[in-house]
Amino acid sequence: MLQGTVFSTERTRTAAAVDDICDGLAAWRFWTMLAWTDIKQRYQRSTLGPLWMSISMSLMIGVLALIYGSIFKLPFSDYVLYLAAGMITWLFVSNCVLEGTTAFIIAEGIIKQSAIPLSIYIYRVIWRSLIVMLHNAAVLLVIFPMVRPVTALNPLAMLGGLLLVMANLFVVVLILATLCTRFRDLPPIAASLVQIAFYVTPILYQPSQLPEQLQLIAHYNPLYHVIDLLRRPLIGELPEPVSYAVALGTLLVTGAFAFVFFSRFRERVAYWL
Repeated sequence: MLQGTVFSTERTRTAAAVDDICDGLAAWRFWTMLAWTDIKQRYQRSTLGPLWMSISMSLMIGVLALIYGSIFKLPFSDYVLYLAAGMITWLFVSNCVLEGTTAFIIAEGIIKQSAIPLSIYIYRVIWRSLIVMLHNAAVLLVIFPMVRPVTALNPLAMLGGLLLVMANLFVVVLILATLCTRFRDLPPIAASLVQIAFYVTPILYQPSQLPEQLQLIAHYNPLYHVIDLLRRPLIGELPEPVSYAVALGTLLVTGAFAFVFFSRFRERVAYWL
């Protein structure tokens, strides 16, 4: 009798988690509105508004390309495109992770007062970061035609890479948002780990520039392969098949863990706030 009750409870939790994720996705009008409102509030009373994203990104890429291009002795025209695509993709990933740690915390008032799906706040974070990335991508619209023909772009590869990156980010943010709601010391720890990940992931450099014994840092780094899925199409190249395999494998493993984890602790989030 006890085993049947436990099994029934677990099945109920699983069904509730599935409903939460599906209902949250179906409420796309709500979380897109929330994300857009966040962007508007961030640049309220600003004359240029979100254009500051593109301006700051352009300045940062230009300075980094000059400095690191000289250090690595790479042609500026080739390196600036690789760097721009890498930085834009990295900022998208890191923003999702960092802002995802407080996805439930900043929505404390809504969560305590209404029973809307928790996954809405995860979609909100990813969509908000995507809006920021699209503003930053304006830099590529200027750089790319100067370096390569526009016909080199593959829209299908870009869309496929973006969807895989977003799927991986969703499951990671789902785990982090739940954990950080319970353990409030985790957000600054996550920020430190993201900063370390920036240096061990080939963003400013290419894996081939590392000594042979250190190239394993890149090739065995799932984050490198996930980022490359979007970075390569943005510079007119196709990702390596191994990057697709690693991203899909990471998604399956992390997704399975995230679903079980979310099913188990979803009901406790409101009590942890």
